Amino acid sequence: MFCMECGNKNDDSARFCSTCGKTLSTTDTGKNSHDISEFYRAVIGQKNQDYYFRQFSRFDSDGKIGASWHWPAFFVTFYWFLYRKMWLNALIYFILPYVLMIPIGIVAAAGGEKAADTIISLGYLLYILGIFLLPPIYANALYYKHCNKKISEATASPYDKQRQLGELYAKGGTSNIILIIIIIFVLFIPVVGILAAIAIPDYQDYTIRARMSESFVVGKNATDFVSN
Repeated sequence: MFCMECGNKNDDSARFCSTCGKTLSTTDTGKNSHDISEFYRAVIGQKNQDYYFRQFSRFDSDGKIGASWHWPAFFVTFYWFLYRKMWLNALIYFILPYVLMIPIGIVAAAGGEKAADTIISLGYLLYILGIFLLPPIYANALYYKHCNKKISEATASPYDKQRQLGELYAKGGTSNIILIIIIIFVLFIPVVGILAAIAIPDYQDYTIRARMSESFVVGKNATDFVSN
């Protein structure tokens, strides 16, 4: 079966395009909306399931993804991507500031002082749009495509429906990696800082005493040499 959105060829039993995540015709696949809702709920997981299911149902009824607003993606974008296991999106979001600002800085430097302020101002505007506004506006759409791709991969397997749902429960849902990051920042880094605050002065005192001892030995040897 070919996707009407991107033209990619999919398995005849697939419900979603493996390339773009577009919902395929349920009449061709022989699947009904009840089946789709089960797969949606499996890949979303228990956290905020009803909210995302409503968003996904709206996209399906419209036949396309659209803009919306997502507060977690506005306040903690990077961590939200990690929380929802959208690893590639998290990586892109992390490197996006450098991708945007480095070329802007090069163009500003090449344009001279007069053009630099204008170029930097436009670049800062693009930065604000790319970092703070676009992610929350299209967060639900990105997550929709992410989940549809996972469903497409699961349903392409030869296993039965329950096995496919179990695979989606395992690969979907949320990740606890944020808790690990919080523990590292809240506990590990302060402990390292405290140990460094204690160890560095002690090390400095040790090096000072070692130098003084070395100076004393050198001075004593010089005195003994002169006396002899």
